[in-house]
Amino acid sequence: MDINELRKEIDSIDKEIVKLFEKRMKIVTGIAEYKLENNMEIFDKGREEVLLEKVDLYLENKELSEYLRLFFENLMALSKDYQKKKIKEKSPTFFFNNNKKLTIAYLGIPGSYSYEAMNNYFGENINQKNFNNFNLIFQAVENGEVDYGVIPFENSSTGAIKDNFDLIREKNLFIVGEYLLKVDHNLLGHKDAKLEDIKEVYSHPQPFEQSSYFLQDKNWSHFPQTSTAESAKLVASSNSLEKGAIGSKELSRLYNLKILIENINNSNSNYTRFIIVSKEKEIKENANKISIAFSTLHKAGELFGIIAEFAQRGINMLSIKSLPILEKPWEHYFYIDISGNINDSKIEEALRSIESKCNFFKMLGNYEAWEE
Repeated sequence: MDINELRKEIDSIDKEIVKLFEKRMKIVTGIAEYKLENNMEIFDKGREEVLLEKVDLYLENKELSEYLRLFFENLMALSKDYQKKKIKEKSPTFFFNNNKKLTIAYLGIPGSYSYEAMNNYFGENINQKNFNNFNLIFQAVENGEVDYGVIPFENSSTGAIKDNFDLIREKNLFIVGEYLLKVDHNLLGHKDAKLEDIKEVYSHPQPFEQSSYFLQDKNWSHFPQTSTAESAKLVASSNSLEKGAIGSKELSRLYNLKILIENINNSNSNYTRFIIVSKEKEIKENANKISIAFSTLHKAGELFGIIAEFAQRGINMLSIKSLPILEKPWEHYFYIDISGNINDSKIEEALRSIESKCNFFKMLGNYEAWEE
């Protein structure tokens, strides 16, 4: 046979593989639904080992055993990912405490960005509890008043929300999830207002900062509020043509406001990362991101020594941030995100070594990184 004939034969085999793959994934969907109905874990290590041993028995050419094992390990990984996707579509809260209706804390009132992130992440079949500052949310999670808190943590344009970095470091709480929300700020006003009528603008401090380019040449007074939703509510209730609010398009619908100008944020790729905080660590099998906070001795080479612990073990560092220690001028707390799971021996070894070198160390959480 020449190479063209061989390739035709491979094409024919691939066509059959695709059909079988599609059939297998259809059955996987059924398994996902069964696991959802029966509150079962997706990962079953015993079942996977049995399957790997069984398929090897079917193999005639044992020289291919190693490759067959790799093929099925990848196939099972795809199956687990697909099961997670189908389960999340039907029940966003499945990977949390799915034996009861969850109570979730968020900042502001309905329509705030925190409210939107909460519903996108957990779905709407939850009990909701709103607060007007972040410290109260952390306290509510800490004392068991709510199951989880949804906290804006950092923004792609303006960076870390320092107060919340401080709170997660100080409180006896952990990060158990994250959500990335695309944020588009809009200038909202009374339904009869025009841009030239505006003299006062209301919003949370973050939208003011994230829309600074648009605002810099406007001779408007700025009035920071606890949330964008509170700002929109204030403008709506004032019935004034001179007051405007910065917030989402959803707020214009909720509070019968007019969108005076769309997308006033500095960047068109403006994302806020929210963290989900819990009283318990809740490290799942699919957790693939670790966050830590630490401080080192204030001398040359200390931070390099910490980073080297990851580099020499081939651990991927996703981000590093430093925030000042208020009581110690020119000294900093560091926050690092890495890829991986704490059950990986090389990660466990690296973190143990890092902790021994630090003045302060806290494992903030090991959770699943958000993917669209």
